[in-house]
Amino acid sequence: MTYADIENEVTLITGPVSVDVTELIRKVENDYIEQTNCTEKVTEYAVITASLSATFSLTTILTSSYPFVKEHRVEWDGCPLEDIHKRSNFQLYDSDDDAVTGTPAVYMIEGDTLRLIPEPSSAGTIRMWFTYRNAATDGTSPIIPTVDQKNLPDGVLGKVLKVPEYRDLNLAMYYDGLFAVNAESSRLKYVGRRSKQTRVSDVTGSPGNNDLMSLNSEGADGWAPS
Repeated sequence: MTYADIENEVTLITGPVSVDVTELIRKVENDYIEQTNCTEKVTEYAVITASLSATFSLTTILTSSYPFVKEHRVEWDGCPLEDIHKRSNFQLYDSDDDAVTGTPAVYMIEGDTLRLIPEPSSAGTIRMWFTYRNAATDGTSPIIPTVDQKNLPDGVLGKVLKVPEYRDLNLAMYYDGLFAVNAESSRLKYVGRRSKQTRVSDVTGSPGNNDLMSLNSEGADGWAPS
């Protein structure tokens, strides 16, 4: 579907509207992404000896073309790392107030920065599964998978029908409900795929693209989706 297709579906119900429907579509699409994680993608970043550090820019790891929403899994050399927020404590510095180094075991995300703890003492590979949003100010189509785009008109109608000029709160609640039910169904579909399969891929791609990565068997067996 294009933005024009979605707007046509909306105006079939409301009639012509003066609000910026394209802007509403982008907002609804990002709400949908937040709720379903339908744009989940995996990326790898090689850390060489010359660039060892405790912190890494998400923009560098993910590339700026994928505006970050949240991470779902982080690995160092194929081993899953634990979110530091799930640990009661972890030693960051030694008695000399220097950063502890070794093989990373946990991670934390601070703004646009990924921190590995301990700081890597040798070269390795960061692998991250993450969700990204639509940050475009132009373009003509949504970025979510085609199968999910049919749910966007309901979310847009829920917003348009709350605008005073077109207010119909009962109908708005109806479309909000449809949107919520379909988003939850989609969320369960993507979570189920992530936990039942040993592969995670860019959901907008095909099984043969470069975004498709195999998890090691230990990680796949031991990892429960968030």
